[in-house]
Amino acid sequence: MNKHKVWFDDEKGILFLKLSGTFTTADGERYIPEIERLYKDRDKHYLLCDLTDGGTELPTDKSYRKWLIDMYERIGFNRIAMFNAKPSMRMLAKIVLAAAGKSNQVKFFSSHNDAVDWLKHPETVSAGK
Repeated sequence: MNKHKVWFDDEKGILFLKLSGTFTTADGERYIPEIERLYKDRDKHYLLCDLTDGGTELPTDKSYRKWLIDMYERIGFNRIAMFNAKPSMRMLAKIVLAAAGKSNQVKFFSSHNDAVDWLKHPETVSAGK
């Protein structure tokens, strides 16, 4: 049974990850190979992460935060749009991304369409709230 959902939208050129509950390192072991497979032979690695149904819990374990940074760098994301993230998750993500030197590659949105627009055309869309 799949806890989270991951798929690539060929028309948009975006990989979608819909979280249900916390995304753990065990989930990473299961889903990261799938994400890498879906990105294979693609030039751009855009991710829209939908946090409507989960993924908003704050991981307090330092090794988990390090794992997130390592995963981000391993996959080589060009941009990540976070949709419906709670304020606490935004704060944590900003800290982790700043530590990885990637804070300009991730933005937070309350509108799904704005998130997709930013991934495709970052110069024309301002980040959401």
